[in-house]
Parts: sequence; structure tokens; C-alpha cells
Amino acid sequence: DMVFVDVTHQESFAHLRLFKKEELARKFTDPNLTTLELSSLMEEYLKAVQDGSFVSQGWPAAPYMMSKIGLTALSKVHARELAPAQISVNACCPGYVSTDMTEWKGSITAAEGAKTPVWL
Repeated sequence: DMVFVDVTHQESFAHLRLFKKEELARKFTDPNLTTLELSSLMEEYLKAVQDGSFVSQGWPAAPYMMSKIGLTALSKVHARELAPAQISVNACCPGYVSTDMTEWKGSITAAEGAKTPVWL
């Protein structure tokens, strides 16, 4: 199944439950978050990964999920910033796709996963 990410709603951050500290997760859903602030948050995450403290600091233990959270937040920031120019920003998560990354355990094919991005 495809998962549509409505970048105008906080519920689009399904992976926020992976944060161990709620205040950290809240920073990614701040309606006034800027690209610069998001970049700083992601830099903070990278430094914590490099020194091995990311889990104890409350960051998600899965770097791939953290990248999705960052991209979803960036989509929301761009949607807000570009709305006055009547530019729409869309994002999607194709679902659990059967690829080498999922060890071919995904429930949909790559072709099925590509339908949403192509449609958008």
C-alpha cells in the first residue's frame, strides 16, 4: 500500500514515534521550522551518530528512518515557504518495497512503489 504524505498535516510524520525524547520530535513538527533550523537539527544528529551518543540523546536508532523524517520536515518547510507563490510541494513514501535493501521482503514491487511518485 502507498502512503501519501500530506505535508500540511502533522500526522504525516509517522516515524516520529521512533524518537525517545518527545521534545526532540517536536522540533521537527514546529510549524515555524526553517530550512536553516532543520539543517542544524540534522547536523546535530550526524554529530551524535559520529560520537555514538545518538540513541542516548533520544534520536531514532534507525538512520534510514531519520533521513525520511528529515525529508518530510524539509517538504513541509518548502510547502509553507512556497505556498504564497502558489507552488505545491508533495512528498510520498512508497511503502515497504521489495528491494535488496529490504532483503526482498517488501510487500510491493519497485514498479508498484513508483506509481505514487510518478502520479505526483
